[in-house]
Amino acid sequence: MYSQVYLLMILSIWFTGAKNLADAGHQGTTPVDDTERDTCAAYANQPLPHYRVANRFLKKEPVYIHLYVSVDRREITRAEMIALVCKLGQENAEADTLSIQVFDRFQVATKFGPNNEGDPAGADKSRRAIYIFSREPGEAHGQRLDWLPSNEREWKRIYLGPPPARPGQ
Repeated sequence: MYSQVYLLMILSIWFTGAKNLADAGHQGTTPVDDTERDTCAAYANQPLPHYRVANRFLKKEPVYIHLYVSVDRREITRAEMIALVCKLGQENAEADTLSIQVFDRFQVATKFGPNNEGDPAGADKSRRAIYIFSREPGEAHGQRLDWLPSNEREWKRIYLGPPPARPGQ
């Protein structure tokens, strides 16, 4: 239950633009730092960390894709995380909304569904990043990445520019 509430708070932050978890009404959580700005293009040639897509859920009309991904190690760098989510964003650019959750344990990533069915114990400790973009009218926003660097307690937010171009555009 706590993990579902936590995820809803994170999604609320993305859609409302709140700068930290406390702004969304979640007491006792370390605030997300001020938003950094970067671009996916800057990481196009960055080597990717080893990763696996554990689950992919697709909703049509509008196209909403949920990806649950695991990375091979906890010590993933900022550049590797950005390169990974940007690559996955580009590969799923047909989506109106794309949501990616990155975990450091494959078993945890396999248990998630789009409504957090089967939210496993330890998911909050295993969650390393959440990435989202949306083109839906009234909900449109660019690419955002919230990630938890290794050995840190504060989530970092990085704005990565507009969503990737749809295929064929």
